[in-house]
Amino acid sequence: MKAPETAMLVACQQMLEAAHPGAFIQSVESHDFDPEFWDRPWEFGPTENVPDPGLMSISFHEELGLMKSLIAGRFQIRWEGVTTQLYMIQIPEQYTTKTVWFVIGEDESSTLEWSEKVCRVCARTEGVIFVFQNGCWWGSRELYLSIESSSLDDLVLPKNQKEEIVSDIEHFLTQEATYQQLNVAWKRGILLLGAPGNGKTHLIRALARSLKLPTLYVKSLEAQHSAAQSVVATAFQRARKLAPCLFVLEDLDTLIEGKTRTYFLNELDGFENNRGILTIATCNYPEKLDAAILERPSRFDRKYHFELPALEQRTEYLRLARDRFSDQLPLSEEALVQVAKKAEGYSYAYLKELMLSSVVGWISSDRKEPLEQVMRRQVATLLLQMRTDRPAPSVPDGNYWSDD
Repeated sequence: MKAPETAMLVACQQMLEAAHPGAFIQSVESHDFDPEFWDRPWEFGPTENVPDPGLMSISFHEELGLMKSLIAGRFQIRWEGVTTQLYMIQIPEQYTTKTVWFVIGEDESSTLEWSEKVCRVCARTEGVIFVFQNGCWWGSRELYLSIESSSLDDLVLPKNQKEEIVSDIEHFLTQEATYQQLNVAWKRGILLLGAPGNGKTHLIRALARSLKLPTLYVKSLEAQHSAAQSVVATAFQRARKLAPCLFVLEDLDTLIEGKTRTYFLNELDGFENNRGILTIATCNYPEKLDAAILERPSRFDRKYHFELPALEQRTEYLRLARDRFSDQLPLSEEALVQVAKKAEGYSYAYLKELMLSSVVGWISSDRKEPLEQVMRRQVATLLLQMRTDRPAPSVPDGNYWSDD
């Protein structure tokens, strides 16, 4: 007996064959075939002389009201002098949906050749970050644009730590031939350890922008009603396909749990060839990690600790933040150092909030009070807010791509 989604595809295929006698009809899933690709060289839109856009569903949102979404529709692509008809349908699958496209062509050879050309365009890795969640990959143009302003120059870390990390990565990426000569697997695992808010996110965003590698970002290794082994395998298969690449794992201490742990270790350091994969993971609470992950070098060869900033780093960060707002802010070097001293125990995330809230408060008060005085008062206010359940300040990580 066919699964419901398979039965739907067969029924659609049969109906389209009846509607287009003599045509060749090819189905392609949307993760390979995206007619709306952000940098498409073709024209895409509804089929001419077909007023009905397709089958719509209606849902209600408290703030936005009634919302329409397309379940099935008919479209066309104009490319290289050829107009090709397409049908789209949303297939329910394990508490989510997948999009399937049907390409209507004259014969098998030309249709498959044309479909492959479209898939090759959509397989381009420039200008997108690939995101993995609910067992599926998709290319996010929005996420790529969100890291465009990230820079290693703005990252404040203890002396030489930033240079050491970047140098290690750049050296690894240029040594493929040496690894092959030594018969050693050309792969690297880097683990960033430390409380949230101390630069891990900033580093990864800046690396994703500067390395010019395909970037794959794993948000979750779980999917409802999908086997953990299958989900983990799907995540790593895409990384192997796009290698050399940057493979980012979010919050490893919560990402790897239960059965997922065994499958993850097998994929990370098993029989599969992970050649060219640069894996970077973060962990807020290393005490929660299994020793098989934390202590075995072949899985994560390098571990870097991100501590709360000392006075030197706090001063440098506030200086950069001041100049980023405006180099005309009335905050002298002496005043900046004094504020940095008062902010002992702050993470970089709280230093950012200190500067932002102080400048906003200073402007809102018509600049009647010296900015230094506003910041001194704000330091005390934020310290009280931070010290609730524990004395060490931190902020919860939303995900790798929000500011750290």
